[in-house]
Amino acid sequence: MHVIPATERESPFQKRTVALATVLFFYCKIIIFYLIF
Repeated sequence: MHVIPATERESPFQKRTVALATVLFFYCKIIIFYLIF
């Protein structure tokens, strides 16, 4: 795994994508929560 430099180069982009996905997920949960209540 430590032999692949491509993953190391794409690491920050991947982290940002994961963070964005989690934020969107929580945002959707909050929106659904507000819609129900």
